[in-house]
Amino acid sequence: MNIPDAAETTELPNSDLTLRARESSGSPAGQAAGWWKRAQCRGADADSFFPLPNDQDAVERALEICGRCPVRNPCRRYAMSHRERHGIWGGLTETTRETLMRKASAARRRRETTPAER
Repeated sequence: MNIPDAAETTELPNSDLTLRARESSGSPAGQAAGWWKRAQCRGADADSFFPLPNDQDAVERALEICGRCPVRNPCRRYAMSHRERHGIWGGLTETTRETLMRKASAARRRRETTPAER
C-alpha cells in the first residue's frame, strides 16, 4: 500500500497506519517519505500503535514491530521534533516521549541559567 502525500489525502481507512501520516502535522508521508516507506509498521493495524489506555497487549505488539524496524531512529526523531502527543513512534510510548522531553527541557534550562541565577 502506498502512503499518499498528506496534501493529496482526503479519506483513508482508520484501520491503516496511513491515518497516522494524514493526521500528523508535517506528516512523514509528505516530509520524509524515504524513511517512512521502509517502516515496519506500514500496513500494520493502527490500533496497536495508537492503543486504548491500559491495552498493554497492543503496546507490546507495537514495540515488537518497532524493535525490528530499520528506521526506528528517524521515526523517533520525527516524533520528538514534532512533539507527537499520541501513539507509539520509534519504539517510544507517549509517556516515555513526554518524560524524555521534560528531561531535555530541564537540562536546557540548567545550561542556559547563569551561575548567579543558580
